[in-house]
Amino acid sequence: MSRRSIEKLNINEELLDTTLWPTVLIENLTPENRKLYMERKKAVDLFLSTDMKVKDIETQTSLRRDEIHRFVRRCIEKDESGEIMGYKGLIPYKRVKKYNRKNFPINNEEDSDNFTGAFNLLLETYPEVNLI
Repeated sequence: MSRRSIEKLNINEELLDTTLWPTVLIENLTPENRKLYMERKKAVDLFLSTDMKVKDIETQTSLRRDEIHRFVRRCIEKDESGEIMGYKGLIPYKRVKKYNRKNFPINNEEDSDNFTGAFNLLLETYPEVNLI
């Protein structure tokens, strides 16, 4: 993702203004996660607010080019309420998208421990179960 590709997304310029993004209470993060968050934030800020080359941003933040682009994409995505994710997209281990299981698990020995999302799929497939 280049800066030009952001322009092609037709994102409102106001949404790219990082000063308007929701803030994150970094005090609630562990010291390791806080450090990681701050590196990511610095990379996104440099990418969006300067003309610095991505190669130079990589050097300053120790993040790879693909990671920088991924974090920029995460920040400009919409959250579950339709608002821009902003810096919340940089929080380590934070899910940005809801997990959607497509098929029910097959009950065999190989997949016996992979039931992630199966209950939500059950409720979505059979909404009348949810009424009981």
